[in-house]
Amino acid sequence: MTAPGTHSVVSETLAADSIGSVSVAQFLLTTAAPMLVIVGVVGTGWAVTGVLAVPVGFAAVAGLLALFAIGYTAMARRIVNAGALYTYSAIGLGRPAGIAAGLLALLSYNTMQVGAYGMIGAVASSELQQYLGVSVPWYLCALLAWALVAILGSRKVEFTGKVLATLLAGEVLFVIAAGIAGLLHPAGGHVSFAALNPGNLFASDTGVVLSGVGAVLAIAWTAYIGFEQAPNYSEESKNPRRTVLYATFGSLGLMAAVYLFVPWAMSVSVGPDKIVAAAQEQSTELLFGVAAPLGDAAVLAGHLLLLTSVFAGLLALHNTCARYAYALGREGVLPRVMARTSLKTRAPIAGSIAQTITGLAAIALYAAMGWDPMVNMMFWLAAIGGVGILLLVTITSLAIVAYLIRNPAAAGLFTNVIAPVLSSIGLIAVCGLCLDNYTTLLGVDPDSPLGWIFPACYGIVIVAGLLWGFILRASRHPAYDQIGNGATVAPATVATAQPAMGGIR
Repeated sequence: MTAPGTHSVVSETLAADSIGSVSVAQFLLTTAAPMLVIVGVVGTGWAVTGVLAVPVGFAAVAGLLALFAIGYTAMARRIVNAGALYTYSAIGLGRPAGIAAGLLALLSYNTMQVGAYGMIGAVASSELQQYLGVSVPWYLCALLAWALVAILGSRKVEFTGKVLATLLAGEVLFVIAAGIAGLLHPAGGHVSFAALNPGNLFASDTGVVLSGVGAVLAIAWTAYIGFEQAPNYSEESKNPRRTVLYATFGSLGLMAAVYLFVPWAMSVSVGPDKIVAAAQEQSTELLFGVAAPLGDAAVLAGHLLLLTSVFAGLLALHNTCARYAYALGREGVLPRVMARTSLKTRAPIAGSIAQTITGLAAIALYAAMGWDPMVNMMFWLAAIGGVGILLLVTITSLAIVAYLIRNPAAAGLFTNVIAPVLSSIGLIAVCGLCLDNYTTLLGVDPDSPLGWIFPACYGIVIVAGLLWGFILRASRHPAYDQIGNGATVAPATVATAQPAMGGIR
């Protein structure tokens, strides 16, 4: 359905049959930003927790997410919708819960994306000063990235996929090459497997064992954010059911392999007895020190690839935010204008514009207030978004359990019950660890009020979503019955929409 007078400009459908499994996996991997993970998240894991076996923590989280993905992809084969986590929550747990999940998705992915502007601005400003001797304020660099994201975010999804593929290939090749260089130059002349010993996950330089393990798992979760996004592109995929399956497990497998191999190789290069101290001292330069045998030109390229890694993540998150806004607008949860797509590119243009405005406002606010773009923007907003997405995935895991029990897949008991239940239990546990270590993720004092103020945001959003759902249901609003059916029910038929298969009201 198209608004009067705008039929030549906008529509309310996405570009079907546009991308395949590889392209979707690229969106997932660039959201995760593997190089940013190795440079920032892995180093933070060692520096903050004092735990040597950080790679083991990453592997453990990957195993948990693989369990989740079994039920997740089973549900995705039946339900094709750009709203993914929001849609599955609505169908599995009821429409009010779905609305709460949708609003939580908007909060979480938006804060992740906005926070990344702080990092790309700060890193780009630092690199210009270091290599060219040019002093440029961080916010001008962030605005340049913002403009590029605004332009590319409204282009055809397959074009954006090609851009992301190019950037992704460069960063993955560099981190793997750095890992190989580390193995070829081991500390003390021999290769140590101490960082891969599960027993060392429970040995911490800080002396607080359980807290260290919890912090490692909480930090490791943030490295995989993005793997859950394949269903967001299902309506634009050539074969949605196969694409979601291959892209989800393919991207998760690659992430797990990189996050296991490269940190281990870094520990071999620096020395297992020195890696924690090196991470605390060198911070984001740790990987580049390991990559030094590749030559100065390669290290310089690595610094540039860090910028492109953050930019690729920005672009992928922009697409995710726009598609959630599109799904919520199409189903009447948000104003219907958010369902507008470009007639030329079929990109969710209204959601893209809304995300662009949000990013600009955030950059302007932080610049005007003089707030630190790395601490106050990147770390704080990324922590809010990262834990919010974990809560969202956990809610969805419970919805999957409820849905598959009512509508069992043909795959059998393990897919229908065992894997979803085990993943739900594990995700709830990781949620608890993240909330318990929230100040660690923020990088603030354990007694800081931010440790409870920021988590309170999740509760406020969830309660607001539930209330909005109950209001829509009590008022018999026609949009209520469309929630969860957006991909199969045209906007014009909202008043007569029927609940999705096996869904609950």
